[in-house]
Amino acid sequence: MTVARVYEQREAPGGTSVAAGSLVLLGLAAGAWYLASRLTFVVPSPAATLRVIGQEWTDRDYLYSAQVTFWRIVTGLGIGVVIGILGGFVLGVSALARATLQSFVMALYAVPKILLYPLIIPVLTIGSPSKVFMGVISSCFPMMIMVGAAIASTPPIYTKLARSLLVDRRQYLVKVLLPATARAVVTAIRVATSFAVLGVVLAEFFASDVGLGRSLSQSYNVGDYDRVFATVLTLLVITFGVSFGLWALEKRLDR
Repeated sequence: MTVARVYEQREAPGGTSVAAGSLVLLGLAAGAWYLASRLTFVVPSPAATLRVIGQEWTDRDYLYSAQVTFWRIVTGLGIGVVIGILGGFVLGVSALARATLQSFVMALYAVPKILLYPLIIPVLTIGSPSKVFMGVISSCFPMMIMVGAAIASTPPIYTKLARSLLVDRRQYLVKVLLPATARAVVTAIRVATSFAVLGVVLAEFFASDVGLGRSLSQSYNVGDYDRVFATVLTLLVITFGVSFGLWALEKRLDR
């Protein structure tokens, strides 16, 4: 273990410090939320929102909508991650692919994906296929870019060492590239999760048969801001749950 590695471990905050900091931030956010609710009727109080959450989380129709949205996000994210990892490896390993395709991938990444949704609906309908597709295209491009950058920035000494040991391509991939980029891949999945949630929920918001995005749209149209905030909090719980699990995996990979 290098001196720099030991120093980084000593400087890294412990689990107790992270938990305490998170609680402080949560308290500050709750206080700011309460103050905002006192200034405008559009923002409901934390107590009113939690009361509505208690009602919705015991409502079978709402739970069904949450389940549908959750599986749409998971499916879209899963497909997007596979496409992103494969595309990222191609961009990272092949200099030719990086030179010819990277600008095209970056251009597609910059396009607001919701603009494509009206073109997708006639083909995939307003059901789950179109929502999953939005999750896929929202998550695969950031995955592809981040994984490709991680592979391209792999220290050259790794490649030289692999060549000196006469390893084949499969061994190089499994023994060198995957361990060297594992943490970057997990980080990319964590980032892609937010994009997948955004893509699916926005698609449900504009046109859907069922889902939390549809519930959010209906509540917003009738001015039921308590339910709007309750649905947003439900989506945050889903997103934070997945992100926290991936963050814990990142910490394990750092050891």
